[in-house]
Amino acid sequence: IIIENTSERVVDDNDVNDKTGWFLWMVSIKSIPPSFLNYIESVIYYLHPTFSQNIIRSVDKENNFLLASRGWGEFNIKVEIILKDQRKAILNHWLSLEDENGIKKNQTIIKISYDDFKKPRLNLTK
Repeated sequence: IIIENTSERVVDDNDVNDKTGWFLWMVSIKSIPPSFLNYIESVIYYLHPTFSQNIIRSVDKENNFLLASRGWGEFNIKVEIILKDQRKAILNHWLSLEDENGIKKNQTIIKISYDDFKKPRLNLTK
């Protein structure tokens, strides 16, 4: 599994006090082999608690479960990958916003196989 992010600094022309700008950023999931994405039902991204909507589910396999957002700080994103048989794995990715050129591509590569996904626990409470 490869969790990848890109970012781009943007300046709000309407905010004269905005000297640093914000970032548009995207996070996506890739796999080796690429066909492993066919086993994924959804990806849940757990963002920093300062986001008003900080838990976001993506079912967009065609776009590699893409999440696009905007912010100003780096943080750890917890990424929950849920397979079609409901097994899941939770991974971590550090959202990196920029390098010396103003754009940074950051990858978290985690060697995980189909058998590493945990079976869902039975919920015995009602």
